[in-house]
Amino acid sequence: MTRFVILGLLLTVLGGLSTPVNAQSNIQIATPGATDDLRDALLASSLLVQASQENTTDTEELLAAAQADYARMLGVLYANARYGGTISISVDGREAAAIPPLSPPSRINTITMRVAPGPLYLFDRAEIRPLAQFTEVPEGFAVGQPAETDTITEAATAAVDAWRADGHAKAEIAEETIIARHRENRLSASLLVAPGPRLRFGDVSVTGNRDVRTRRILTIAGLEEGRVFDPVEIERAVRRLRRTGSFRAVTIDEADAIGPNDTLPLTIGIVEQTPRRFGFGAEYSTVEGIGLSAFWLHRNFLGGAERFRVEGEISGLTGETGGVDYNAGIRYERPATPRADVDLFSKLTFEHLEEPSFTSDT
Repeated sequence: MTRFVILGLLLTVLGGLSTPVNAQSNIQIATPGATDDLRDALLASSLLVQASQENTTDTEELLAAAQADYARMLGVLYANARYGGTISISVDGREAAAIPPLSPPSRINTITMRVAPGPLYLFDRAEIRPLAQFTEVPEGFAVGQPAETDTITEAATAAVDAWRADGHAKAEIAEETIIARHRENRLSASLLVAPGPRLRFGDVSVTGNRDVRTRRILTIAGLEEGRVFDPVEIERAVRRLRRTGSFRAVTIDEADAIGPNDTLPLTIGIVEQTPRRFGFGAEYSTVEGIGLSAFWLHRNFLGGAERFRVEGEISGLTGETGGVDYNAGIRYERPATPRADVDLFSKLTFEHLEEPSFTSDT
């Protein structure tokens, strides 16, 4: 991937925020020209502010926070279309960036930070090509709109996702040209997409399974070899596997390299759930008496991610509302029967009720 990034950001040394150590923290923040929302975003991103709130006194931690805040403040400015800002963070009068991280001062009395956002930059060029059919480019990615970095990222993501939805699994941004014109307060953004070939699902392998049969996992996933690549189908396969309850974790990874005849191999990675589970409960009421319930569940009954559950309940013991009621039942579920998106289940229950006015067996 080739990237051309030309950002004429001016980073100057000024003055601004203070924080004493071994004493009550005292922070002074200067953000001249910032809107309230931008100021809040700067404060929320600052590690120095976080260190002050946590009453941090270790000089190494404070110096590390100060030095990390340069990049964090810069990221907030870019995200808000401010490409001509200035940032200064000084530690007892010394610019934090100039202090060796491995030789921190033995004591820090004051840390001063000043962030001047500068003017708002607008797009004078917002171009991304080629685009797949039905690509929904963000409305903000247009000439005259604020040139926020998040908008550029969203436009790139939308373009790549649209190509992937059309079967081009290896679509990517091949080239970015971003130029900031500081005299005009304008930003030019041009993105070139490399769609790559249209791919089909290739060989699907399974890793991590011990008790659940590989063939059944592939059947439940329903990723048919030879079908045109579709990220939605991969998401559905993950949901189908998770829905069985037999797996604690499920992932489907795409191969880095394209396979033979424009196919894309996939790997299903799973972590199996503990197969057996049981539970019981008890309750007591002076009117209804004692109630007891229990169940036993197997999440991989026949080795194919089948669920088998046995449960029973009895109530009315020593109660005053009638006789003893009880019920019992079993339920069997087999996923992907007869096809991936259809589950088969059967259920058998028995219930006995003894009420003051009737007795029922069903």
